[in-house]
Amino acid sequence: MWDLVCGLFLLGWTIFGSLISLLWELPRDRHIGRAMRWLSLYLSSFMLGYASIGLVLLIVPLYFVWLFSVIGMDRAQLLLRTLLEIAIVCCAVCYGGEALVDKYNWTWSSILAFGIFAVVVLVTTYFAEAKELPEDCIEELPEDLPPQAVELQETVDSVLREIDGMTGLAPVKEELRRLVASIRIQKARENAGLKGGGVSYHCVFTGNPGTGKTTIARAMAKIYHALGILATDKFVETERSGLVAKYVGQTALKTNNVIDSALDGVLFIDEAYTLAGKYEKDFGHEAIDTLLKRMEDDRKRIVVIVAGYTAEMERFINDNPGLSSRFTRYIDFPDYSPSELLQIFKSLLDKGQYVCSAKAEAEFLNWMEEAVSRRDNTFGNGRFVRNCFEKITEQQALRLDKANKLSRKQLKELTVADVRAARPLVKV
Repeated sequence: MWDLVCGLFLLGWTIFGSLISLLWELPRDRHIGRAMRWLSLYLSSFMLGYASIGLVLLIVPLYFVWLFSVIGMDRAQLLLRTLLEIAIVCCAVCYGGEALVDKYNWTWSSILAFGIFAVVVLVTTYFAEAKELPEDCIEELPEDLPPQAVELQETVDSVLREIDGMTGLAPVKEELRRLVASIRIQKARENAGLKGGGVSYHCVFTGNPGTGKTTIARAMAKIYHALGILATDKFVETERSGLVAKYVGQTALKTNNVIDSALDGVLFIDEAYTLAGKYEKDFGHEAIDTLLKRMEDDRKRIVVIVAGYTAEMERFINDNPGLSSRFTRYIDFPDYSPSELLQIFKSLLDKGQYVCSAKAEAEFLNWMEEAVSRRDNTFGNGRFVRNCFEKITEQQALRLDKANKLSRKQLKELTVADVRAARPLVKV
């Protein structure tokens, strides 16, 4: 009676455990081969328990040669770690079947145990193949990444840290993190044998001058290279004059030369809306047609980023179906606030080894508030701050030039008088 109870318990536990195990493991491969490998593991463990010593010595090396050749080193290591548990489960199946039939007739009990497990494998495989992949059923990346992969991962993180250290640009930083996450997950899905969704790499940067569009575009070239989208981190910057020629038939040649120089990297076209031109026969239309053709022909070798004022760029993209179908990722660069302009000024002070008193900083902030209240879409933002910084240092130089002996402190300090004297010299 005790043998019957133990047998029923072990047999029930084994069937339930096998069912859960297969439902968890099968979706990762999503083909019946996974089930057959599990079946072979059980069968081999079964034979190790009941076969003769000579048969064991023959089967063990052949089995492990097959295991490593079929499923690879990584999966073999994973399965070998669970081999002991599998062997125990097999013994439980055999013991349970033996108790149900005849504990002294192991032949029939073995057939029954193996038959029960085969049914479980087939039923579980059918349901596992039919169901959707669970959201949490994602294999972890190997801990020991190749040195090159680690280096590229560090490059992406380093670039993102540099961008996070830039003043302002909160929506831009968020969009870049979203883009990087999308690319990483699509790569992981491809490595797992899943279909990858389309990720748009070409970008439209909109915003006023001096908001960091060129800096971010250059950083994206490094990110695309590190993530394996592009072969290099090459960055080529151009504008209308670099693409459009003065004479008939030369624009296509000129545009192709620029694109060739940017292959395997990022091509950044500033004020791209000027390519549309004001007239129907403007040569800029030829440059656009050439660009669209090359974006299709070399779609795996080049990423194009176009930039310009918000309204002009939206009109430029939407008026051309070829452009609107290829440029679907928009990143808007907002103007800096007065306090953010002050932070940019402080970063220039640190880089230039200058210091500024609290009163001088307050004077500069007042200057920025006035400038922001009067700005239009031509306001230079970061460029405006750099111009202000340049004029302030010139005023300091003019003031110190009259002194006979200068201390280190005097050479570093920018005063309120320097800031006030520079204000009329910079146009908003």
